Amino acid sequence: MQIGRAYLWSLGLAGTEGVAAVVQILRKEFELAMALLGRAILAGVDRSVPR
Repeated sequence: MQIGRAYLWSLGLAGTEGVAAVVQILRKEFELAMALLGRAILAGVDRSVPR
């Protein structure tokens, strides 16, 4: 996943608050993806998870 651009744009636009907002958005998206996979922790993701 390429997230560097989001960090740079948010830093340029809104400073550290912008970066914090991007981190929060990415974290929520990751948590949603994990929930949709039915996995509670990252270690639970293995080859049995569909691609």
